[in-house]
Amino acid sequence: MGNWSYMSLDALKANTADTSTRDDVAYRRVLEAVSEEIDNWCERTFRIRLATRYYTAEKSTELDLKADLLSITTLKTDIDGDGTYETTWTTADYRLEPRNAQDERRPYYEIEVKRQTGSQFFPLWEDGVQVVGKWGYWEELETPGVTLAEALDTSETGVDVSSGAALDVLDTLLVDSEQMYVTGISTNTLTVVRGVNGTTAAAHDNGATVYRYRYPSPVVEACGIQASRIFKRRSSPFGVVATADTGFYRIRTLDPDVQDMLAPYILMGVG
Repeated sequence: MGNWSYMSLDALKANTADTSTRDDVAYRRVLEAVSEEIDNWCERTFRIRLATRYYTAEKSTELDLKADLLSITTLKTDIDGDGTYETTWTTADYRLEPRNAQDERRPYYEIEVKRQTGSQFFPLWEDGVQVVGKWGYWEELETPGVTLAEALDTSETGVDVSSGAALDVLDTLLVDSEQMYVTGISTNTLTVVRGVNGTTAAAHDNGATVYRYRYPSPVVEACGIQASRIFKRRSSPFGVVATADTGFYRIRTLDPDVQDMLAPYILMGVG
């Protein structure tokens, strides 16, 4: 199971009016599993990841990423096929497509050579292109008004903040360039997994701003509906649910409402 969830534990419990902590571990397990299932269903991820990817170009003037790209850190090519990426491209060499992706709050999925100003081309041999960047559907951060209440080294997992009440369990946070995943909150001390989603655990100053990632509302609600549905199976023999209106039915796939919510986000026809 991955260290990410599209709905916080607190939000799920609010939906179910559960005020106890008895099932918190099970809730977390289900939320994380459903978040992964959503990614698999949509064939894309909504969390923000830093990663290095390698590509085999089919054309010398364009590269189909077959993945959601938000920004490039470095773009390099192996011009002689020896496995060393010796040529580093500048922003004058390429542009990201579609051009209006940022205005439309969606990712890029293709890199094109700038023929007017560029001097590079994509080699056509296997894994000839290296792309280091930030990947994901869309990056949205909110400021919950929280700062670090201590300086952090690179290994501490008990993180003191100015207000634990402003955060939720299973939030993904950003401090400087490091992402942290909240697995517990005790007053103003967070228990976190450091350096998640390809980021690196780093030292941080006391008073550093804490940001929280937000995901598309339909994805969050879909996660909550599906997690609640799966959790109900614990009291249903063999996944059978009975209601006065519908009689008996079996839980086997994504809830129909969840499928409708996720339909606009399924990665189709890209590339």
